[in-house]
Amino acid sequence: MMTIYIRKREKDEKFTYKDILKEMKIIHEDCYGGEVKFEREKFEESETWIFTCLRCGVKHTTKAWPTLKIVRAAIDGEEITINDRFRIQVVQK
Repeated sequence: MMTIYIRKREKDEKFTYKDILKEMKIIHEDCYGGEVKFEREKFEESETWIFTCLRCGVKHTTKAWPTLKIVRAAIDGEEITINDRFRIQVVQK
């Protein structure tokens, strides 16, 4: 599983979805904390996200997740699990 850490946001704080993507930190839990490289491939009508562990080399590819889901997690501060490969955790500032 890969854990994605995003910063907690206040409801009145101005930020964009892209701000979250730039600031997030990703760890590969299966190899005991390997740092993960995040890449985006944009196509005409879709976007693919590629997560590659820099320690063990495992690579997960997924379609981009809904913007609203990630923004809501940042504001609400609640953990989200996306399928069996990704978990989004919100950390305080």
